Amino acid sequence: MPNPSETGLTHAGALADEQAQAAGIAFAKRTPLALLQAVSDACERVESRAAASPDRGRRACRAGCSSCCFLAVSLTAPEALYLAAKLREIHPAPQLEQLTANVRATSQRVSHLTIEARASARIPCAFLGDAGECTIHPFRPLGCRGWTSFSKDDCDAALAADEPGHSGPMDKELWQAAGAVTEGLERAARVAALDAGQYELHAALLRALTVDAAADRFVKGDQVFSGCGRVTSERLRGPVAGGGYSTSP
Repeated sequence: MPNPSETGLTHAGALADEQAQAAGIAFAKRTPLALLQAVSDACERVESRAAASPDRGRRACRAGCSSCCFLAVSLTAPEALYLAAKLREIHPAPQLEQLTANVRATSQRVSHLTIEARASARIPCAFLGDAGECTIHPFRPLGCRGWTSFSKDDCDAALAADEPGHSGPMDKELWQAAGAVTEGLERAARVAALDAGQYELHAALLRALTVDAAADRFVKGDQVFSGCGRVTSERLRGPVAGGGYSTSP
């Protein structure tokens, strides 16, 4: 019988190829609309896998369970542009201005921190609501979509111990799917000669919100996110992809 882990990785590889091909077609159009639609489609791919995962009923993740919202998160440049577009879509100008100020303030506090330092700093994501809910849940980063836990206690204990992510059981199939889709986006960006890097959530989003015509410039090949903070690890001595979590399921 096939090894479940190997089977999961095979499926993840196929998913990465599928995403790379689809995003590649979109990126080749060199339009902001095609770029943003590619990210929306990527999110749908992950959500489809989330709904089909055999472990979906075991996830303890709920609104108000927010330990992971105090951890570092990285995302691709297209994801940052997609999130910025969604925020502009749903918020009137005064509210968007305040939100941008909040993102800037949080970025100044966290974008330079390693995943270990971020965990111990206990600084919440700028989008964590007063009731412990994610206020951007429908269009949250791929790394956030893939990170789950079967135990809220595991998550709370890890945060209390200043650990950058729990080490307990999680939905590995969903984690692999989110990673594969992210890889597909990165591969498509490289082929299109676009920025294929990953950046700290707040730093990248702030750039996407404040640079004029950021999406238009990005699809033309401009390095819109040059100099943005990246999620790094003291233990791994380098950048960390996806959610800035130390655990490798």
